[in-house]
Amino acid sequence: MAGFNADASSCTIQNLLGTGTGDCDLTSLDDIVGGALTTKDVKFNILTDVFLTKYKEFVRRKKIFPMTSLYNFEQSTPDNEIATSSIGIKFEIREGKVEMSLIFNKSHCYHKSMFTKKAFKKWNLILYFKNHVNGAKSLDGLYWKGFDMGMFTVSTFKVQQGTDPQMTKVTFQFTEIGTKEWNTRMAPISNDEVTEELNGFDGVIETNIAYVTAPIVGTTAEVDVTSACNGTAREGLGGSTGWVIGGTQTTPRTITGAVESVTVPGRYTLTFSGALVSTDTIAPRFGTTGASAEYAKEDVLGALYAGEAPLATIA
Repeated sequence: MAGFNADASSCTIQNLLGTGTGDCDLTSLDDIVGGALTTKDVKFNILTDVFLTKYKEFVRRKKIFPMTSLYNFEQSTPDNEIATSSIGIKFEIREGKVEMSLIFNKSHCYHKSMFTKKAFKKWNLILYFKNHVNGAKSLDGLYWKGFDMGMFTVSTFKVQQGTDPQMTKVTFQFTEIGTKEWNTRMAPISNDEVTEELNGFDGVIETNIAYVTAPIVGTTAEVDVTSACNGTAREGLGGSTGWVIGGTQTTPRTITGAVESVTVPGRYTLTFSGALVSTDTIAPRFGTTGASAEYAKEDVLGALYAGEAPLATIA
């Protein structure tokens, strides 16, 4: 089942579920250790997808944003709301919607990335536990996805004070659909290999790609790649794959190679598949093109980098 827990099924006759438990039922999900934001269209085919492979593809496509190395978390899910009539009869008005906060002791660069993702009903959420990865099955039982979220907000960055570390605090609330998924269609993936790798798999590292000099007619251009956070040079990103030319050319071109300078760290000479002409435009970036375009390049150590140069017109 491609790493999925087939035991966690969707039941349609919910009020007739048996209350017995089997030997393999999870008595505890254990500690939360992180999570991942996903766009609303991210889902995994339970029968055909290899989970880790598909997960990493979604990260490279900037549809999944891992949130690892959790420092602390808080639960603030309210109780179900109960109404009491004048003669003492009680009935439930609504279920308490899942609400939690994840707290990270990470850099200001991480905080900036999280802060830009504040939104309402834009994201779903996968949660990482110590030994499980937790999401929900679709109603038809064919797909696995993150829980449907409404609010996702990020508190203002807090610096270190006394024994409190600097802090990025994200707070989320599931929608009514997400809460229903949490209560009735939760489907943890119980796979030690999967959970161990995900808990250590970081997201995409953002870079700046800048032209050394304005691009001119010819078959090459030079760019510098630096950290978008602190401006340090990013090395080890050469090669013939993982670069896209961008822009529009009279005769469409590709990048056939990126050779790293031996003297200037983070500087690359890009070679095009044919000569660029005046009025062509380019915007080199990392990734691939096509229907499932990716926006990141992987280095030899497995780290993922994203970045795109400004659109430039060939002189």
